[in-house]
Amino acid sequence: MDDLPSPPGERRRNAISIGIPKMQVERRPRLRYSIASLLLLFPLVAIAMVFIRTRQGIASEQRNAVAWIESQNVGLIRYDSQPSENGYVDPRMADPGIVGRLIGAEYVQSIEEINIYDPGLTDLSPIGDQVQIKIAMINTNAELDISALSKLKKLESLQLSAKEIDSLAPLYKLENLTRVMLVDTNVSDAEMSAFKDARPDIQFESLISQ
Repeated sequence: MDDLPSPPGERRRNAISIGIPKMQVERRPRLRYSIASLLLLFPLVAIAMVFIRTRQGIASEQRNAVAWIESQNVGLIRYDSQPSENGYVDPRMADPGIVGRLIGAEYVQSIEEINIYDPGLTDLSPIGDQVQIKIAMINTNAELDISALSKLKKLESLQLSAKEIDSLAPLYKLENLTRVMLVDTNVSDAEMSAFKDARPDIQFESLISQ
């Protein structure tokens, strides 16, 4: 005897009972994909956080350096975002652009050149972290400790004017340095000879005003 067709209510129940496992089978891969996505996302978030914290540290160091330069008798800066032909500017007058005004100038530009004069300047450690500096002109009437300059690995040109500099050794390992000029600066002949022997590739001048 042929099977009799199921009543309508029975067919609906069968359809529901058959559909439930099907829905469960479809959801499980989605859950697995979600967990896999989270596992991939966590390292990316961690890397981003490390980058942000590092950038914040660099920005804070530059902010402190700019404040120190501003505190000198004369303190001028050229940022890497400014054309070199425009020369130096007062840090307070530099325009960092729209983004810089929104999030802070130190996040979008680095110090590339400095020109500092202060008669009582003796120590350069406040700019020792500004590794992007390429050109520096530093003038003082006091004895000057230049040890902090050893950290400026991108320094290319340096002009110093001071009452006295004990040692030029901090400049020995600055591979990008190509020019050093001393103006009215008391440095022993032995020290200058040692510097020239250590770095014969550098254009070295020592000028004394008459």
